[in-house]
Amino acid sequence: MINSPYGITITGGKNRLKANQLCLESLVKHTDLPYRLIWHHTCEPEMALRDEATKYLIEAYQAVKIHHLFLHRPEDDWYVLFEANISAKIFLEVIPHRAVQRSEWFIHATDDMEFQPNWLSHSMKTIEAFQDLKIGMWSPYRPPEHPMIEKLTRGDYSIWTYCSIAPRCMIMKLDLFRDLGFWEVQQGYMADWLMIKTLESHGYQHAVIDGYKVLHKDFG
Repeated sequence: MINSPYGITITGGKNRLKANQLCLESLVKHTDLPYRLIWHHTCEPEMALRDEATKYLIEAYQAVKIHHLFLHRPEDDWYVLFEANISAKIFLEVIPHRAVQRSEWFIHATDDMEFQPNWLSHSMKTIEAFQDLKIGMWSPYRPPEHPMIEKLTRGDYSIWTYCSIAPRCMIMKLDLFRDLGFWEVQQGYMADWLMIKTLESHGYQHAVIDGYKVLHKDFG
């Protein structure tokens, strides 16, 4: 059975070739732990074979850089939450039946992220250092000055006790994501707030992983 303890899902916009290339190539090059990758891409059906980004992703799928590729019609921006839910359920229910070990961790990012060397092992070591940390997030920015935000350090690893959650760039146990009920897609951008409240009601901690290992590149 293939061992892939980290299930990664990338969700994204339409026809952003440069963003897709940077995201995928940096992920393939710098992910230093075994993983399974599901990629969701938005495109108009009639443009699928002429869209440079779509053609690039299909070729990447054929080259097994992407393990599962889904093409979607354009929807509202929060549709990425629905795509993340689809991926989580695939990791939970479908992939274990294909001679692939079920992923233990669920990672969600958008297709305009750039992954830095050792990003995944650094994140896991940070989570191990902070045993109460249930959801880790990545941010390209230093969290704002706020009395409710502080930087905590244990050994070589640090987190920011950030009072917001980035639903498009996070890592958490797959079973925990299921137990929390996945993203409340119908709530749109309120989904992150609802997830925070659910986490807090269970006494779970969420924080930004320090180290700038996953960067957001704004391609518009």
